[in-house]
Amino acid sequence: YSKKLSEKWDLETGIKATFSRFENTVSVQLLDQNTWETDSVLSGVQHLKENIGAAYLSMAYKISKKTSAKLGLRYEYTNTNLGSDTQKDVVDRQYGNLFPSLFLLHTINDNNAINLTYSRRIWRPGFFVLAPWVIFYDPKTFFTGNPALQPEITDAVNASYTYKNKMVSLSYSYTN
Repeated sequence: YSKKLSEKWDLETGIKATFSRFENTVSVQLLDQNTWETDSVLSGVQHLKENIGAAYLSMAYKISKKTSAKLGLRYEYTNTNLGSDTQKDVVDRQYGNLFPSLFLLHTINDNNAINLTYSRRIWRPGFFVLAPWVIFYDPKTFFTGNPALQPEITDAVNASYTYKNKMVSLSYSYTN
């Protein structure tokens, strides 16, 4: 939803939901005296279910002819469950996070501008980096993940100066 509230104020809001389901089946068989037998240690069916809901609000404000600001706030709630047919709830997490953002732009003249930004972002580990089971790509290549991995939250600050079509930028980010 987008609405011009006045000559100086703009409002944007929205919601989003993502529902993911993933199933991975691994079957390793060994030949024993002309009989193929399933290796129960390396075989199995794994399931990942992840639901993410988000809502955001953004306000843009024209401070002056040359200066504008935009402030945003997004809330996300994540529910992740990873397990197998034999081992339930290897990863079972529910968490919510706020993600603020701030953008300031000042146009000095037709050739010069300064931009300052702050934002918070998230990276969630996916199935392959979380799954503790051995996943075979071929008989000699396999991968296994780490269920203790947590989502990464990054706070980033950026300052930039633009002259015509050239830009100099200084950035700092902190990831936890």
